[in-house]
Amino acid sequence: MKTQSYNLRFMMIIIFLLIFLPTGFTQSTIQYSYFAYQEASVQANLTGSQPHILHIDHYNDNSGTAVVRIGRTNYYDYGSRNYCYEQRLLLRVIQADGSVIEINYENATEIQDINYCAVTTLAKNPLNIYPLFDQYILVTYTHATNTSDTSTYEDRGMVFHWNGAIISKLEFGPSYLSPSTNWYPAEFIVNNITPKKGFLRLSVANGNKTDYFKWSQYRYNDSGTFSFLQSDTVRSLQDPTSFQITAIATLDGGYALIYANTIIRTLTSDNKLAAQFSENAGIYAIMLGYNQSNTPQSFILYQLTTPNITFTGLYCSVDFVFIGHSCIASLERKQTTAVPSTPTNSSTFYVRIRFFSSGAILSLDPMLPLNNGSLTNVRTLPFGGYAVITRAYYGQNINYTLNLYNASNALSEYDSSLKQITANFNGAFDVLQNNTILVALNETTTSWQILVADLPPLSPFSGKCF
Repeated sequence: MKTQSYNLRFMMIIIFLLIFLPTGFTQSTIQYSYFAYQEASVQANLTGSQPHILHIDHYNDNSGTAVVRIGRTNYYDYGSRNYCYEQRLLLRVIQADGSVIEINYENATEIQDINYCAVTTLAKNPLNIYPLFDQYILVTYTHATNTSDTSTYEDRGMVFHWNGAIISKLEFGPSYLSPSTNWYPAEFIVNNITPKKGFLRLSVANGNKTDYFKWSQYRYNDSGTFSFLQSDTVRSLQDPTSFQITAIATLDGGYALIYANTIIRTLTSDNKLAAQFSENAGIYAIMLGYNQSNTPQSFILYQLTTPNITFTGLYCSVDFVFIGHSCIASLERKQTTAVPSTPTNSSTFYVRIRFFSSGAILSLDPMLPLNNGSLTNVRTLPFGGYAVITRAYYGQNINYTLNLYNASNALSEYDSSLKQITANFNGAFDVLQNNTILVALNETTTSWQILVADLPPLSPFSGKCF
């Protein structure tokens, strides 16, 4: 009897430890593999270079299907990082079973050469891909009556089927020129939470400053065709010194426009303390209903009066763990020793905001991830927690450092060689809805390769609710 009683107590202790000990006490092992694809050896470009992965994106379902855009370099200056790729749109649809569907579009009259070259280091690429749903992919680009005259530039879109057929064509309007003649591609497209309801396009408003932006809603009709619903222009942001904006689908079927900026306020007072707090840095949200015709009033998600603040990044997504929406913002603060003084150094910090479609704030948490690289991406993970990907250029490659944090902001220890990854020069990566990360690796003469890693669930609910 004593032995049985002892064994029972021992088993209860073990069960207690397994249930209630924090996950940081254990190590998770990340399962990963490599996916390689051999391209045809015949190359129509000028240099005969290897195929590069330029971009990876996924469908917003649990199919695990991703779309990869590849291209071969015609011109690249590694000093200035100015580049042009071959004038062909090459898409590769990777399905969960490992099969690949090739889509090749070579009409240089429609998608002209201006779409295959870098515009500026700050502007977005003019040629972009957006997986929609089923077997549809939206491709956006710029078309010009005269490629030497930017006033003739028009933004367009085509919906491709996996079989290569063009199902629908869209006219988005004049391209943005800053201040009046310089072409500055800048758009962002997000699917509705129910993809067959359509999508929202966010762009810089033509003829205005970069702090003016325009939203447009499009609906899905049938058989891959889309039509315009509503649009409006958001204006009157006063004297911004840093500006970041993004858009997400909301759980109620609408969209959220989320932007961050710092406003400098001119004070007539000679009070040095008042001058120190003359800047308001904040993150704001505009909640758009589906098919809404006008822009509602924005509301504050996060605001602070700390001086010398600059927003350097803003990433938002649906939060399926806490059933709401989540934003992660990166901020840079320049340190001063006296007022007035010249800033001597700077530090980066992060904040995470969770909120509902109603605008109610669920939580506001500071984040303290490691940041030792020149470029850092922060991504909320579908199964809880977030990933911090620090990128540092090393010659013609990018060295990735992957750190995972759970929902309590604690660094997750995992047993894997993936903490250090050497990616390709474009540094393309994506996180799928099934918590899998895809990272483009160095290419060979005729093939490209992707690292496929299943990230562990970092939710306090251990991922069983998905």
